[in-house]
This record gives sequence, C-alpha cells and structure tokens, in this order.
Amino acid sequence: MPVFDTLAPVSSARKSLHQLVCECEALLFVSREPLSLDELVRLTGSPKKAVEKALKQIQRLFLHRGIQVEVAAVGWQFVLAVRSKAVITAYHEAPCVLSDEALETLAIIAYLQPIDEASAARF
Repeated sequence: MPVFDTLAPVSSARKSLHQLVCECEALLFVSREPLSLDELVRLTGSPKKAVEKALKQIQRLFLHRGIQVEVAAVGWQFVLAVRSKAVITAYHEAPCVLSDEALETLAIIAYLQPIDEASAARF
C-alpha cells in the first residue's frame, strides 16, 4: 500500500490542468511503487477524466527525456528511458573506492548497530 494512504485528498475546487499535472507528477515522483488511476483520483481529489488527461500530458512532457511515465498493469510510474541505459550502466559500474578508515568505520557500525555517532567515535 502506498505511503499516501493516510493523506486526505486535496480539494478539487476547479483545479487547473497545470495544477493537476504538477500534483500527479509529484505523487509519481515520490511514490515507491506504481500508483493506480483510482489512487491518483483519490489523492488529488479530481475527476477520473481530468487525472487521465493530466497523466497523458505528463507522458508528452517526458517523451524525449531521460525518464518517462509509463502505465503498467498495477499503475503509473516514472521509469528510465531506454535511451538512458548506457549512461546509467556506466554510472553503476564506476568503482566506489573507500579508504581503510572508512571501511573500518562501516564495519564497526555494521557490527554494533544500532549505534550513535558518539559511540562509534570511541572505537
């Protein structure tokens, strides 16, 4: 279940399409999982047709970008565009080098967790 379950819907007192696009975009951005059309309707407090129109507008806005908005069986979500695959792969393959001191600190934290900064500093 999305993290937004406890949020009250926003009043739809004749929201502009631009405002609805902004709200849907923000919700899709912060959601950890796809959001169904019904969830977006509930969270924005807008009619289903208006939310569908906003989602189509977001799709057009992101059509030639590094990320896109797609609808899957379970809902709408931001996904990486296929054209971004090479640069994302290169980013994830870049080596992450940590100093011996940083590795030791991480080992202490992993072993003693949960631990606060003051306790970790004693080691």
